[in-house]
Parts: sequence; structure tokens; C-alpha cells
Amino acid sequence: MWTLVAVGGAIGAGIAMQSAIGFGAGLLASPLLLLFLQPPQVVGLWLVCALLVGPLILSEPGQRGRVQWREAGGLVAAAGVGLPLGVLVLGLLGRHSMQVLVGLLVLATLLVQRLRPARTGMASGAVAGTVAGVLTTATSINGPPLVLWLRGRGHAPDVFRATMTAAFLALSLIGLALMLAADDPRLSPGLVVAGLAGAIIGWRVGRLVFRRLAPGDHRRAVTGLLVTTAVASLVAGLAS
Repeated sequence: MWTLVAVGGAIGAGIAMQSAIGFGAGLLASPLLLLFLQPPQVVGLWLVCALLVGPLILSEPGQRGRVQWREAGGLVAAAGVGLPLGVLVLGLLGRHSMQVLVGLLVLATLLVQRLRPARTGMASGAVAGTVAGVLTTATSINGPPLVLWLRGRGHAPDVFRATMTAAFLALSLIGLALMLAADDPRLSPGLVVAGLAGAIIGWRVGRLVFRRLAPGDHRRAVTGLLVTTAVASLVAGLAS
């Protein structure tokens, strides 16, 4: 019983972060979930919850019209190319080396964006999507390339949030299909119900926070979460 409560609470906290900012759910909740669940169960539960929360966010008043479908579609298509490449890269470099590389690349990109602000183009979007696909199968940390590229497009917070949600929703569908084809995540009905209940509560809390965030506060929150992700990736890679 308490395990299910803890799982629901961890999912709720992560989804609240994603609903409020546009990404970051896994960074906050995955370490907590791994205390109770096996890695395949954590990934499977996240994917199931993402398939619920994505449509909820996009169904908010006016939110669907904020999605930049061409950009989201391009990112997802490029990520599809990168998914099988991630398996090869993981075999060549190893997971820990990949984590260090991810941390360094995110920090370097943030520094470049700050020193030389420039609008990202569709060509760099193809690169960002491919890298996200590689990282999905190599490290499971796939958000930073997408976030960095969309941030460089100069979108307002609601457009950024909606487009990220659409891209993550498509990637979750692909990821869940691949996972079910390869292995059973062994999710019990109790885990699924606890996760979905936490996800719904987290979405509602995050939506309230998002409505109260000024554009400048949203941008600072995105930057802070990117830095946190990079540092966590570096620590995980170097400590192992």
C-alpha cells in the first residue's frame, strides 16, 4: 500500500514539473521510483503516464493551437532515425561515458546560447532530434537537445510547452511500442492506477503553476533545470 502511495507521489511531483515548465519529469521522479521499482517498470510507467498527461495538456483551452506541428514533427522524425543509432553508440562508448558527454554538451550549448544568442533553424532541429533519439536508447535522458533547440526558436512559454508536449507524446508512443515488442515491463494494475492518479494530480498542480509564471520566470526555470540535468548527468557518469 505505502509503495503505491510513494509511486503515485513521485509520479505526481515529476508530472507537476513537466506540466509547469514543459519538461523535467524524469529528472525529478526517476531516482525516487528506482527505490521501489525495477528500471523497466520505471520506464514503462513513465510512458503510460505520458500518454495520459500529453493529451490533458494539449486539451487545455487554447493550448492545442499553440503547437508548432512542423517543428514537433521534424524533431520526432529525426529522433526516429537516432533511436537505433543510440544502441550502437552505447556499445562503443558505454553508458557512463555517454552521461559525461551529455552533461558537457548541454553546458557548452547553454554557454554558447548565452554568449551568442541566435535563432535556431530547421537544419539544427534535425540534429537536435537525431541526438535526442540517440540519447533515448543510450541514456534515457532525451529532453535537453529538444529543449535547447526549441528555446533557441524564441517561442513564448505556452508555445514552448505545447510543442514540447506534442513531441514527447509522439516519442512516448514510439517508446512504448518498442518496449512492448522487446520486453514486458511487468506493470501491475495497482502500479498503473497509482501512477495515473499521481499524474492527474501533478498535471493539475503544474497547470496552476504555469499560469502564474511570467515569461522571464519560465525562461529562468528552464535554464535552471537544464543546468541541473547537465550536472546530474556529469555526476552520474563520473561517480560510476
